[in-house]
Amino acid sequence: MRKYLVTCDRCGKDCGEKGYKVVFGYENENTAGRIGSPETDKLDFCMDCMKQIQQMVAGFAERREAEPKPVQKEKKQPKIDKGKVRALRNAGWKVKDIAGEMGCSPQAVYSVLKEAENGDEAAESVLAS
Repeated sequence: MRKYLVTCDRCGKDCGEKGYKVVFGYENENTAGRIGSPETDKLDFCMDCMKQIQQMVAGFAERREAEPKPVQKEKKQPKIDKGKVRALRNAGWKVKDIAGEMGCSPQAVYSVLKEAENGDEAAESVLAS
């Protein structure tokens, strides 16, 4: 019967008949799994190197958790001159052209025009004064 002696691929130390493997994986909120690679599947490590690798990985995880996540700023909605939108529409402009002139989306123009249809102009004039 043959005995295989294992040498640590990191430090070169003799591991006897048993070496340790590092299994690389990933985890996120939807899934987790193993990343198999022919290069990493061939590596063997001694117990001392395994402990050092575990400490390095734990350090990366701690630093990642400690890093503040970037705060996403709320996008400011551009102020739309509703009177101008209605005037341009009454002058026969297309909604797409009005949106280009006002620097907003066509949906924003439709919203302004819908407000005018629903009679929200009175509330707007009170707010403007």
